[in-house]
Amino acid sequence: MWSAPNSALSFSVAPRFTETWWFIALCGLALGALVWVAYLLRLRHVSQRLHMRFEERHRERERIARELHDTLLQSFQGLLLRFQAVASRLPGDDPTREALERAMDRGEEAIAEGRERVRSLRLAETSVQEGLPEAFTRIGRELAQAHPATFDLVVEGGLPRWMRSCATRSTG
Repeated sequence: MWSAPNSALSFSVAPRFTETWWFIALCGLALGALVWVAYLLRLRHVSQRLHMRFEERHRERERIARELHDTLLQSFQGLLLRFQAVASRLPGDDPTREALERAMDRGEEAIAEGRERVRSLRLAETSVQEGLPEAFTRIGRELAQAHPATFDLVVEGGLPRWMRSCATRSTG
């Protein structure tokens, strides 16, 4: 035996810098910040793409509205003027003249509706002008004037949820 009593020497080894809990916490924070920055960059990219698509659609709506107004609606207006000239040549009590005048009234309504659609295209609105029951009632009244039939509309229940949300968006 080299020495009689056993001796003990106690010591401790400090962890390396990379083994401490606060280093791991800092790495987690840095990773979280990196993910957040990547998310913000992606959000900015997607936002720019959506804005570009919106601008593209807006330009296309403007082009369509311009073409509709300049060509189609003006052509219909000229056609109605020609029909008016023909109707003025017919005698006042002629049934053909009455039918032609009703058709011209419908044409004027169509032109007014077309102009309203052009205006809504220019304003980039997508609104519903009237609901389905109102449209059926209007058409029923128009048909009842020309034919000896009665028209009654009965609506049971309410609108589906998706139609209610469209109606509130269009009127709001």
